[in-house]
Amino acid sequence: MQRAIGLRGAIAANIITMVGIGPLITIPLVRSALNGPLALIAWVAGAIVALCDGLVWAELSSRFPGSGGTYVYVREIFGRERWGRLFAFLFNWQFLLFAPCLLASGYIGFANYFGYIIPAISSVPALRIGVEIAVGVLTIALLYRRTKGVAAICIALAVCTIVTLLIIIIAAAPHIDLHRAFTLSQPVRFDMSFLAGFGSALFVTLYDYVGYSDAALLGDEVRTPHRTIPLAVVISVIIVAVLYIALQIGVLGVVPWQSLVGLHGAAPPLEAQYVASTLVAKAWGSPAAIVVTLLIAATAFASVYGNLFGFSRIPYAAARDGAFLPIFAKLHTSKGIPHVSLLAIGGLSLLACFFTLDQVIAFLTAGIVLIQSVLQIAGLALLRFRERTIDKQHFRVPLYPIPAIIALIGWLLAFVYTGTVAIALGISWLAIGAILFFVLAKRRAWWPFATVLIFGAHNGRPGKPARSSKRTATRFSPSIPNRSLCTAPRSFTNAFRKIFGQLHLQVIKTWASIPSICTSSGTGTNSMTAISISPVKRTPGAISIRSSRLFINSALKSSCVRAR
Repeated sequence: MQRAIGLRGAIAANIITMVGIGPLITIPLVRSALNGPLALIAWVAGAIVALCDGLVWAELSSRFPGSGGTYVYVREIFGRERWGRLFAFLFNWQFLLFAPCLLASGYIGFANYFGYIIPAISSVPALRIGVEIAVGVLTIALLYRRTKGVAAICIALAVCTIVTLLIIIIAAAPHIDLHRAFTLSQPVRFDMSFLAGFGSALFVTLYDYVGYSDAALLGDEVRTPHRTIPLAVVISVIIVAVLYIALQIGVLGVVPWQSLVGLHGAAPPLEAQYVASTLVAKAWGSPAAIVVTLLIAATAFASVYGNLFGFSRIPYAAARDGAFLPIFAKLHTSKGIPHVSLLAIGGLSLLACFFTLDQVIAFLTAGIVLIQSVLQIAGLALLRFRERTIDKQHFRVPLYPIPAIIALIGWLLAFVYTGTVAIALGISWLAIGAILFFVLAKRRAWWPFATVLIFGAHNGRPGKPARSSKRTATRFSPSIPNRSLCTAPRSFTNAFRKIFGQLHLQVIKTWASIPSICTSSGTGTNSMTAISISPVKRTPGAISIRSSRLFINSALKSSCVRAR
C-alpha cells in the first residue's frame, strides 16, 4: 500500500470524520438531556474526554504504526498467540456492530437535512430510508479508487466541512442573545438526576467527537506515522472542539432551546432535525438556508466518506495477519485498495439505515466502549508497567496517567447511560463473539486449544551435550523464540504414549544440522525442536512423527541416553 498521506491529509481525514453531521443533528438529543445552557457542559466534557483518549491513541499509534488501529494495539500488547489474539478477534467482531451504525447515523443525518429542501423526505419513512441507502451506495462507489485520489478528496471535503460550520457560526453571531444563551430557567441541583442527564448527553457528544483516531487506522498509508499520527489526533481534536462550542453558543443564543425538544417526553419536532437550516433562515432568509443545507449535506457525506475510508482498513489488517476471514485480506489488483472489506462494511451500513438516530448512536457506543476504549487504556497501562527504561523515540502521553484516567471515567459513564437495551445488545454481541472465537480456535488449533512442546539443549558448548540436573518439557509460545529448555526425561517416550495415545506429533520447526534433539548444536547455541499436538484417529498407543530427519522412537531414546 502506498504511503501517500501527509500531516494535512491525516488532519483532514480526522476532521471530516469527527465533524460530519453529528453536531448538527444531535442538538435536540443533548438539549433533551441537559436543558438550556447546561448542554454546553456536555460538549466541553466530551471535548476533554476525546482529547485525553486521543492522547492514548497517539501514544499507541506511535508505538505500533500500521493499519488496523485497536486491532494492532491489543494484539501486540497482550500477545499475538494468546490473549491478544482473542481480544483482536473480539474487536473485529464488535466492529461489525459499531461501524455500520456509525455510518448509518451519517446517512440518517443527510436525509434529515434534505428534508428541509424536500419536506416529503421527513414525512415519508420509506422515502427517507431510500435517500439514506442512496447516499451509502454513492459513498462506496467513490471510495473504490486509489489511495492518492482519496487523500485529495479528503482535503477538499475537510475544507467544505469547516467552511460550513463557519458559515453557520457567522450567521448566528449578529443575532446571539447572550442572556438567552447562558441564563438558566431554574437553579441547578447537582444530584443523581443531573448525573443521569449528564451521562445521557455525554455519550451523544462523544459520538460527535468520534473520528479523532481515523488517521491511526491508516498507518500503512501515512508518511512518517510516528510523528504524523499523534500530531493529527491532537490538532484535529482542538480544532473541532472550538468549532463545536462556538456552534452551540450560536444556536443557544438564536433559537430557543424549548423549541428543539419534545414536551413531556414526546419526540422532538421536525424542525429540530434541521436546526442549522432554521437558524440561517432566521438570520439571512430562506434562499441562504437552502444553500447552507446543501453544504450541510456535503458535510454529512464527507463524514461517512472519511469513516468508511478508515473502517475498511481494519478487517483488512486483521485478515492480512491471519486473525480474520482470509477473503478480507484481498487487495484490488489495479487499485491497491482492500475492496472486499470496503464492500462488506459498506453493505452492512445500508442495513443499519432501518434504525432511528438515537438507536444507532446508543448501539454503537455500547458495542465498542468495552473492547476498544477501555481495553486500549488498560493496554497502555500494561505497556507503561512493563517499561524498564523511558523510550524517547515515541510519543508519550503528557501527565500520564491523569489523561488516561479521565478518558476511562468518561467512557464508562457514557456506557452506563446508553440504556438497558443498548447495554444488553453490546454485551450479548461480545459474548457471541467470544463463543465464535473458541469454536474457531478449536477448529484451527489456536490458543487455548493448540499445545506446542519444545525440547532442546541448554547452552551447551560445541561438541558437548548440555549439563543439567533437571530434565523437563514445557509449553512454548511461538512469539517467544529460542527459549532455553532442559533435556527430556529418560522415561519420556513411555509417558508420552500413555498420555497422548490417540494424538500424533508433527514437527513444525527443526534445525537442519541437529543430530539429536537433546544435545546442543555445534555452534554452541540453543538447539530446539517444536512439536505441535493435534487430534487424529489412531489406535491407542500409536504415535506418528513427521520430520525430515527425525523419528520419535529412535531419536528420542538415543538422544536421551546421550544426554544423561
